[in-house]
Amino acid sequence: MSKVRNAEKTIRDNLNTALFNDGSDSKQIQGLRLAINTSGTYGGIAHGSYSWWNGQVDSSTTTLTLSAMQGLYGDCGEGSEYPDILIADQDMFDRYWNLLQPQQRFASEEMAKGGFKSLLFNGQPFVVDAACPAGYLFMLNLEYFDLMPHKDENFRFEKFIKPINQNIKLAKVYWMGAVASSNNRRHGALSAITA
Repeated sequence: MSKVRNAEKTIRDNLNTALFNDGSDSKQIQGLRLAINTSGTYGGIAHGSYSWWNGQVDSSTTTLTLSAMQGLYGDCGEGSEYPDILIADQDMFDRYWNLLQPQQRFASEEMAKGGFKSLLFNGQPFVVDAACPAGYLFMLNLEYFDLMPHKDENFRFEKFIKPINQNIKLAKVYWMGAVASSNNRRHGALSAITA
């Protein structure tokens, strides 16, 4: 049973890493860094030729600030449609935590609790993902984002086989699919944060 759990974890980690692909690895799905971009081709549409298809990308801001986050959040939104999840690595989460820490207040003089268990930005969850590339903070509107598995290759499992030269059993698990964004303008990324 532990081997099955290890295989499940490996599959989960591989798929999670692929979600952030920039399109340079043709054996991976076209991930967030390709979808939320201003260059390259995503979904058969060239970012450079059709600016209405571009994600909101800030590649000039290098220091995480609340105003930079709010600016990107505003660029991604319109009317009542705004990003509903933020995704970054642990370092970016810690930078955001540091921005909020001076504003923490203690409700009791007898018991002070430091830190935050979870963080929100404009009421939306800020999620840590170890596979997220360093320097990136993604803002996604999940209304326009989906993972589309292939109907015949959605974790299809082949029977176990025993190789001729080893005393083990092997099985293959297949998955094919794509990251689908139907409105890239509603997603954004800070892509060059170093401090």
